[in-house]
Amino acid sequence: MLEIKGKFPSSEMVHKLASALEIDPTELFYKEIDPETMAKNAQRMALGLVGNSVTQFITDFIAERIKKLDEKTGEKNTS
Repeated sequence: MLEIKGKFPSSEMVHKLASALEIDPTELFYKEIDPETMAKNAQRMALGLVGNSVTQFITDFIAERIKKLDEKTGEKNTS
């Protein structure tokens, strides 16, 4: 059974842990999780977070550049 320092974790903590491992929360209690699977899930999650951050950075950068160009030319971006 899942325990942290002899205490049962809160429901919120169980859901966060299950989400991070990309498993159903009930699987924390009845299914052995292969360490290799856990590592792959963690890697997939980390790559997803990095990918989302890069995408957001590029989107923000382009939007800011368009805004600056519009200000220089006195036009408004209609898209």
